[in-house]
Amino acid sequence: MERLTAAVLRILWPHWVSLLLIFGLFSVTVASIDSADWVAQDAAVLNSLTGGLLVGWLLAYSRFHGRFVLAYALFMGLLSGIQAAGAIFPGPFTFLNTPSLTTLNAMNFRMFTFWLRFTGWLEAVRAGKSVEDTGLFVMLLAALLWGVFVWMMWFLIRKRQALTAVLPLAFIMGLNVQISQQSVAYYWSFLFCAILLVARTSYIRQVKDWDNRRVDYSDQLGTEWSISVVLVAIVVMAFSRGAPLVGTPEGWKVISEWVQSTNKQTSETADRLFAGVNTPPPQPARGEPLVYTAAPNLSELGAPLPQGNRTVMWVITSDPPPMLEEYGRNIPAPTVKGHYWRNAIFSTYTGRGWQPAAFSAEPAASQVPGEQPPAGRYYLRQEFEIVAQHSEALFSVNDPLQVEEGIRLRRSLDGSLLLEGNRSEYAVISVATRAGGSQLAAAGQEYPPAIRAEYLQLPDSLPARVRSLAARVAGSGAPFDQAMRIQEYLRANYPYDLKTPPPPEGRDVVDNFLFDVQQGFCSHYASAMVVMLRAQGIPSRVAAGYATGNFDTERYAYRVTQEAVHAWVEVYFPGIGWVEFEPTAARAPFVYPQTDQAAGALQPAPALMPKGEGGLPQPVVLAITLLVVLALLAAPFTLLRLFALRRALPSVQVDSLYRQMRRALAWAGITAAASVTPEEFLLRSSGQIAPYAGLVKALRQATSLYQQAIFSDHPPEASQVLSTFSLWRQSFREWLKLWLRARFKRS
Repeated sequence: MERLTAAVLRILWPHWVSLLLIFGLFSVTVASIDSADWVAQDAAVLNSLTGGLLVGWLLAYSRFHGRFVLAYALFMGLLSGIQAAGAIFPGPFTFLNTPSLTTLNAMNFRMFTFWLRFTGWLEAVRAGKSVEDTGLFVMLLAALLWGVFVWMMWFLIRKRQALTAVLPLAFIMGLNVQISQQSVAYYWSFLFCAILLVARTSYIRQVKDWDNRRVDYSDQLGTEWSISVVLVAIVVMAFSRGAPLVGTPEGWKVISEWVQSTNKQTSETADRLFAGVNTPPPQPARGEPLVYTAAPNLSELGAPLPQGNRTVMWVITSDPPPMLEEYGRNIPAPTVKGHYWRNAIFSTYTGRGWQPAAFSAEPAASQVPGEQPPAGRYYLRQEFEIVAQHSEALFSVNDPLQVEEGIRLRRSLDGSLLLEGNRSEYAVISVATRAGGSQLAAAGQEYPPAIRAEYLQLPDSLPARVRSLAARVAGSGAPFDQAMRIQEYLRANYPYDLKTPPPPEGRDVVDNFLFDVQQGFCSHYASAMVVMLRAQGIPSRVAAGYATGNFDTERYAYRVTQEAVHAWVEVYFPGIGWVEFEPTAARAPFVYPQTDQAAGALQPAPALMPKGEGGLPQPVVLAITLLVVLALLAAPFTLLRLFALRRALPSVQVDSLYRQMRRALAWAGITAAASVTPEEFLLRSSGQIAPYAGLVKALRQATSLYQQAIFSDHPPEASQVLSTFSLWRQSFREWLKLWLRARFKRS
């Protein structure tokens, strides 16, 4: 183990700066591709990118020759693309915790599924049709990124040709940033790291050449080179930003015509091959936002739903976070209820769609949660960060109770509450559902008159066969049991299809969904369930907003995207209130266990604290975060260096210590030409540092040991080296005074 550790240290330590720069290139590329949102499932593409980086690094240090590496990289790149698109091989947690036979059967099924998809792509291309399946795009992009990173690591480490190494990745980054219309900061960051990496590699190659030819050079050359390169990188980025401003109109006209012609041809091909991939966002007009909050059009059912994978909002709740298999954790999921973010409720069915519930003109008062929540409920705190443009209709889990200042509560005629306001970041406490199935089944049918009047309405034109079907499906028993039967019937018998057209003029939309088209999306499912429940005398309504979204493990928040726009069902239960149901087949249903204790013990009411209260100013937080990130990045390499130096021979330790002292004295203004010997440097500098006795003693002893290590057949003892290290540490304050004096003199 010690030999392996020492071997790894010998390989990594000389390249720690290059590794940091490679990590920078890698991070910027990952962030740019992830931000582009070409497809919803881009995690497999990013995994392929990581695999190409690691395999390229291993190949560069192997003894394999170029032709074999090329063939191997092409083969593995193809496999990487197939894995990204087909997920044929299971993840490590699944592989280790699943019986071998089960794993093999699953792999066999996935291989067969991928083959069917692949043949479907070929048939679509031959027939000149669009490839709606995004798997083709995922496979090609994953294979391309795999190959680009293998190329980069091979030329960077084996060939020492950094410019050749980064050019393909720079080209892909430029295309990604330009086509997806991302911030140019992505490419600036990439360009900055790339320039430093090219310069660093050139410097190392030059130093090796000098060492081989025994050419003397200054110890400060590396520092001076680094400063110069950073300045050059800044100048290049500034020039790249300003160069388009000074281009000639004639030149840009020629380029524009060529780009438009090429764009048209490539766009037609791309639209045909990658029809399911998210298209680049349109170029916005000045002041026009790219993303809006939206809701299903329930006034006329059949209108298409808003689609897209761009983030609409982030939501943090006081519930414990979900621990799901998709996050790679082999931990049982706790009982965490999914929530929907509601901003609209509908009460009147017209036969073609819905009209929203009526609300009072006077806002309701915000209330402080009591010590105990109502029966079948619990207090849920939510923090919303809406990143899309939005109206005054804000979001919350049903029955909001307490809101921050600047947020208004709107009350409907039956007492339901919604939020409105102009804020994009706010917190709210809701009374959320916690009732179990037995409690809901025992709620009875003593509905308040206002609820009966508002939420049992049905038009006289409703076809009789809708009522007959509702009675047959719902059966008898408690309203909860009838609601569950209707929900399961709709989920099991009606396929989900976003392309379902509106019904013919004059047709009832629910009747058309149940008996004619027999497919649809959330608006159809929710409308059908509410109409069937009302036909059975059970008060219910359609609610709209957004579904839960996906839990982001880095932000510990739910990321809600455009495609999460949704409509669902709320059923009224006396003594409990409105409870959510999910009849849409494409989404998981709400679970109400028979045992009411399954939802967990009651929790104290959460406090409503405005976001950012009592915190540090944002610039300070950013500065602290940046310092922490830099410290974490540098810590492993610092520890590796200390560990390697501690285990090195005394002569190596002395060499490192002496060079460190010379660099520190140079920073304090005490320099010498590269041709000056250690003894001559000691004599010349002793007068300048004479007031600092400890520093003189440390330099004298370090010089003596350094000369002994270089010129003597008897290397210094470990105890002598340790003593010199101690002297150097003790003289740090004196060196600091010397450094400050030199700085003040210069200023």
